[in-house]
Amino acid sequence: MLNRASRPVQSVIPSEGATGWMDAWMIGARVQHPNCMYQWLQWTASPDVQQQVAEWTGVAPANPQACSGDRLKSGFCAAYHVGDRGYLNKIVFAHAPSKACGGDSGKKDCTDYAEWTRTWIQATKA
Repeated sequence: MLNRASRPVQSVIPSEGATGWMDAWMIGARVQHPNCMYQWLQWTASPDVQQQVAEWTGVAPANPQACSGDRLKSGFCAAYHVGDRGYLNKIVFAHAPSKACGGDSGKKDCTDYAEWTRTWIQATKA
């Protein structure tokens, strides 16, 4: 937004690291009309739709083909590091809580997503 307002601002990942998130569409395993669902997902992932979403929301497109040609303003995709795997590898992305987290952390009892959601809603009630 600051760049669009002609402010010379750049992003930087500090030596301590950075956190981020990616939004994703989720689909049900037992949807009533799976063919319709797949057509909708294919449409939303198309370069033209991704370009429109990126312009409207001001966030990076999920499909790098939205950056090809003259779909997006010059420099838009470069500013968001679209397709730059090295940049993405420096970011620790948020993920949904899981009851089975174990792994390298040594934790054996973690909060599942449903419990986390209930707690978050309760904590943020006005």
